[in-house]
Amino acid sequence: METIKNILQDGAASAMTLEQIINQEIDEWFGSSERCLMLDGERYYNGESDVLDKERLVIGEDGEQVEAENVANNKLVHNFSRKLTDQKVGYLLSKPLSIQTDDGAYGEEWNNIFNKSIRRLIQNVGKECINKGRAWMHVYYNQNGEKGYRLK
Repeated sequence: METIKNILQDGAASAMTLEQIINQEIDEWFGSSERCLMLDGERYYNGESDVLDKERLVIGEDGEQVEAENVANNKLVHNFSRKLTDQKVGYLLSKPLSIQTDDGAYGEEWNNIFNKSIRRLIQNVGKECINKGRAWMHVYYNQNGEKGYRLK
């Protein structure tokens, strides 16, 4: 029985601290394929497609591939990702919410909550979600006790 107690104590002493666990999770996130796909989605939305990085290559005199300097390398970028994303967000989230209630004060309070700035923030969350696969909005209270929102 003493050996089991020693094993448990040794295991507890060698456990990771909360800071080490958080750092490990962050490191795994930065190296994850999901994050790379999210960054690609953002790049494409901003009009930075992969065609801009491609070079026209030819075989040089020494047999190695070199960039062709005497050939036109025109690149026409169509930002369809931005257009399709904006259309989808406009279709899904552009109309104001319709709140129906028998109590007029209650409905007015809901309309105050879902004002123009919140609707714009919800549209931005929709854009982020379409481009990156997931997005969310944090609700918080500042030092003055005022409610605020932050897009993540």
